[in-house]
Amino acid sequence: MSWNPEGPSLDARRRDFLMTVESYADPAALRHAEALLDALVGWSEAHPRLEPARAGLRQTVGYRLGAGGPVLWVAHPKHGDEPALLLLPTLGLELEFDDCHALLREVTALPSRWPVEDGAAILVPFSSLGDGPARSALTRLLDDLVPIAQRYA
Repeated sequence: MSWNPEGPSLDARRRDFLMTVESYADPAALRHAEALLDALVGWSEAHPRLEPARAGLRQTVGYRLGAGGPVLWVAHPKHGDEPALLLLPTLGLELEFDDCHALLREVTALPSRWPVEDGAAILVPFSSLGDGPARSALTRLLDDLVPIAQRYA
């Protein structure tokens, strides 16, 4: 999917994300999802190269490297039984075979608590981000992924 400046706003996507989580989660899980989503948006807003990703499902919230750049992260309101974060969800799918394997080698070489999925995406269940050290590990991983995504953009 391509970047669409006319897509739903970040506020609309955030609202729809949280309404979807609210439809199946208990109040504590909803508060956790809201706090985590706000922390991810805050981290992204602090990086001037990132902007909201507007393509994709209306209930997803994500950020990409500039207009037309690769998506760095997307939060899905329901992946299995809970919200989940996908890091570099489409980059591996957009690359030629050799570049995709090079990207996969770089991503798997990073210190990460979370598995690399097909296409070099990293799946991070929201439940794995309940404590300070896990959230710090996530922001370090995001910091490491920004220059990698730039190299393959």
